[in-house]
Amino acid sequence: MYQEYLIRAAKSVLDGWTVEPWEGGIKCTWSFIGPLTNQAYQAYRPQADRPFAGFRLTELPGCCGVVVSHDTQVYPRGVGLGTWLQGLKERIALAAGFSLLVGTDIVYSETTPQVRLFDKCGWKKYLEFSNARTGNNVALYAKDLRK
Repeated sequence: MYQEYLIRAAKSVLDGWTVEPWEGGIKCTWSFIGPLTNQAYQAYRPQADRPFAGFRLTELPGCCGVVVSHDTQVYPRGVGLGTWLQGLKERIALAAGFSLLVGTDIVYSETTPQVRLFDKCGWKKYLEFSNARTGNNVALYAKDLRK
């Protein structure tokens, strides 16, 4: 229902990204093409046709105040791109009029890169549960965008 708001917000925030409608939300991808000056990036330079970063944001059915972040991909890892990407997702969600951004992560330990990223970016862990379909322990995180 609010997909158009997400599309407009994403296009205003994401310069040079591909923003597409996707099942009640948006799919955003970005490929870096061109010279890389940082040596850390040089070692992990992706192929020109491979997305460098990507994510999806989807309105939570039944609640127009919540948007779900999912299918996030970052390459290379470990050089700060995840933090940058979290900030972009928050800006898009806020600009589109959402109040809460939610996401999940499979629980391997309390020190996984994703858990550290959620903590660093001010997300709160609300719940941990066992997924009956996969058997994985999953944590539910959220960020109040009004604060």
